[in-house]
Amino acid sequence: MPYLDDPRVRYRRILVPALAYSFALGNASWTPFAYVSVVLGFVFLGVFATARLFVANGLSTLHGLWFLLLPATLTSVDRMTVDVALAALLAVWLLRPGVLWLRCIVLMAAALTRETGLLLIAAELVWAVWRRHPKDAVVALLAAVPTAGWYVFVAGHTPTSPAMWMSWIPLQGLLSKMAQPQVLAAGLGPLIVQVLDFAALCAALAAFVCMVRYVGAPWRSAAAVATWIFGLQTAMISLPDAWSETYAYGRSITPCWALVAFAGVQQRTWMAVMPLLVISLRTGLQWNSQIKGVLLWILK
Repeated sequence: MPYLDDPRVRYRRILVPALAYSFALGNASWTPFAYVSVVLGFVFLGVFATARLFVANGLSTLHGLWFLLLPATLTSVDRMTVDVALAALLAVWLLRPGVLWLRCIVLMAAALTRETGLLLIAAELVWAVWRRHPKDAVVALLAAVPTAGWYVFVAGHTPTSPAMWMSWIPLQGLLSKMAQPQVLAAGLGPLIVQVLDFAALCAALAAFVCMVRYVGAPWRSAAAVATWIFGLQTAMISLPDAWSETYAYGRSITPCWALVAFAGVQQRTWMAVMPLLVISLRTGLQWNSQIKGVLLWILK
């Protein structure tokens, strides 16, 4: 706990560390390898589920490789964060598994991956109530039970989280960051970074426009319900650190960008996909030093 910046928040996100610990059989020396394996396993799951989504929409399975370009994937592979797990579970949920116990497991796993996974449970519940499907509503409620129990346990063993993430003023955090962009050192490289930083913020703002234009009414589908719920949560994020850099908001808010892009895929319009691509481009720029290192190693 002394090594965590916000123990209550970090311990809530237990799924990936717990899976790694389980696969390592509690052996500390095996845990790092197990953790990397779990993260890569979710990358594989995400690519597979995304490919299935594209096939269901009349496109090639090769489009599943787009999952590799998600900000959550790029960041997680680089820094071993848990965001790729939620992105993969979102892709599985969008497939709408007909087996209710499987959908329950996906929702439970999403909520135990990150707090934003609870929004998937909320979307499932809202859609079930709207469609008058009591079994689906029960699935959503059952999925929330383990998460609630774990959150209560964590709350009883960790200090209160100091972070204040949300605001009652929509887009306050995003617009404040756009009004006060980060000033970097002089030079072409920093200039490119600064331009792409601002472009990514503009893309985040454009995603809300695309959400209104291409997602439409939330009662159209379960995916539309989830898009509006994630979009509302994103609009209310006000913590300055959350919008400080693309590596921060790009990975943590990937479900919002991905859902908007998914609506674009369904309607065959690139306009709804562009915000995600711009944010991914800026996120991928962080791989500059890693790519150079790999190329230098190959050329030795």
